[in-house]
Amino acid sequence: MTKQEFINRIKRRLDRNKSLPLTLGNDEIEDIIIDAKAWFYDNYNDSCYEFIALLPMELFKTDHFKNERWIEFEDCVYSVYEIFENKFNISNFRYGGSGFIQQTIINTMYYTKTYDIVSYVANMGYDSVLTNLSDKYISFNWEHNRRRLHIIGHDPNTDVLIKGYKKTPETALFEDNLFKKYVEGMARIAIGEILSTYDFKLPGGVTVNADAYTSRGESMVEEVKEDVQSLGSPNWFFEF
Repeated sequence: MTKQEFINRIKRRLDRNKSLPLTLGNDEIEDIIIDAKAWFYDNYNDSCYEFIALLPMELFKTDHFKNERWIEFEDCVYSVYEIFENKFNISNFRYGGSGFIQQTIINTMYYTKTYDIVSYVANMGYDSVLTNLSDKYISFNWEHNRRRLHIIGHDPNTDVLIKGYKKTPETALFEDNLFKKYVEGMARIAIGEILSTYDFKLPGGVTVNADAYTSRGESMVEEVKEDVQSLGSPNWFFEF
């Protein structure tokens, strides 16, 4: 589902019988989506997934890194929770994805052979494998708001393996029932606030019940929060 399809769905659910004197615009609903995504990424187990990536040693030799000692990641990276040197100098990884400021890059690993290390990781579980492939853990701080990895330990002498969490694409969230319900609830609260500000009347002198929109919206949001809480705190909640 595209963002516009999702917005159209919310609009239809706000006014199923097309009787309201107004509705929320695309910009208002998009603002709600932005806030909802932030809440879900922070709290919902299915909103992020683990990834492994390889940072080339050259990344830590740049003037930018020597002066600033941080690497900035794309918005899709939620957090990095472990980094260590790659003592075996694995070379059969391909890099994909886009770059970051100062030409720094981080890319999800892709494998090129049937029986290479990534294939093995996928089948055997990468935690134990990476323990054998790594030698020195590197001290770091993760700056969550700006997605910056600050190296506070020694400079890496090899390529670096990192483990972290990436955000699920928003198009996947648009298909999630809890996300749909949360956004609709927030939209009902927003339109309830607008309706209560003015004295709107429907044809025949019927008065719009703004409180009903607000109350229903608040109930929907609270139900989603309770459902998410029942699933337990996400793993990355403790990682930054």
